[in-house]
Amino acid sequence: MQINIQNLVTKSLGGSGGAAFTQRGIDTLAIRHGSYVDAIIINGKQFGGNGGQLSNTITLASNEYISRVEVRQGNYIDHLEITTNLGQQITGGGNGGNPVTITGEIVAFGGRSGDYVDQLDILGDFN
Repeated sequence: MQINIQNLVTKSLGGSGGAAFTQRGIDTLAIRHGSYVDAIIINGKQFGGNGGQLSNTITLASNEYISRVEVRQGNYIDHLEITTNLGQQITGGGNGGNPVTITGEIVAFGGRSGDYVDQLDILGDFN
């Protein structure tokens, strides 16, 4: 992926609860989900609670990146759907919150978490 670092922007979605976790580049990604997104697991490190069911794990190839993130958000991240440019996908969570779709070349996730993922910070070069 050829990304211009000067074009990188962070978009923050969700609420302000929980404790902050710093943005991390993505090699592997999974989520725990039920009525909300309980946790996001980036490169094997879990941020959030232990509730819900575990999704499949995406392992990014060297020519692969997150190209689309669909979120339903309010005080928490209610629902999350993540798709790569090569078609791998993770989806889970409930139907609450307001929908937001972000597309582009997404290179890192950070945010805030407690029992759930409260906030998702998405770093990328967006369309």
